[in-house]
Amino acid sequence: MKTLMPRPLVATGIIALSVFSASADISDTFDTNDSLWTFTDLVGNGSRSVSSGRYTISGTAAASTRGQELFLDGNFRVDVTSWATSVSSSFGVVFHFDVSTVSGYALTIDDDGTPTLNFIKFEGGTQVAGGVSSGTLTLDQAADDYTLEVIAFGGNFTGNLYSKNSGQIVSSINWSDSTLPANRTGLLVVHDALNAPGPSATFDNFVASSNPVPEPGTVALFGTGVVLLGAALRRRR
Repeated sequence: MKTLMPRPLVATGIIALSVFSASADISDTFDTNDSLWTFTDLVGNGSRSVSSGRYTISGTAAASTRGQELFLDGNFRVDVTSWATSVSSSFGVVFHFDVSTVSGYALTIDDDGTPTLNFIKFEGGTQVAGGVSSGTLTLDQAADDYTLEVIAFGGNFTGNLYSKNSGQIVSSINWSDSTLPANRTGLLVVHDALNAPGPSATFDNFVASSNPVPEPGTVALFGTGVVLLGAALRRRR
């Protein structure tokens, strides 16, 4: 069988097109209940509730994962509408999360009075690695909501924090780790010292997509593939 394109060109076209076929595999606006979520209470004082289209998680160390879908690469995001400021806590998105071993990654806002944006890795419920943003965040939860976003691709993670009012990025961090396999994604709330109850955070508009947003280099690759594909087809006419 003959082919219209050399093998490298075919491969380029397929790679680029597969990146742009992203669709939302999970989307939850919390309009009814959390029946599709699995709640993990590590200490025994945690709780969760759905009210007015928002999902609140509280407890010394608690996580909630959505569905049975396993993600390796992807785009995971959620709106954060409020959180407790009376205690030092971290809250945000978990991914590659293994419920049975309490292991995974998380992008969190760490608010101990001087909030920062963090990637953390935890195994057996204990943080073992991570990175912190370059500066203290200026957040106003009374006047603004925020969106946490994780872009995971090939063991490289980008974490973005957006203002809902302006749509602009408040903070962005990058981190790499490829040791944990594909697993569930969801939400996390934890007391920074793991020794007191009280932390809580309220979330809305959770989305998990199986394909990450393409980096600029991938966009360029896509454009090159389209141009070469068009040239090859014209030569065959």
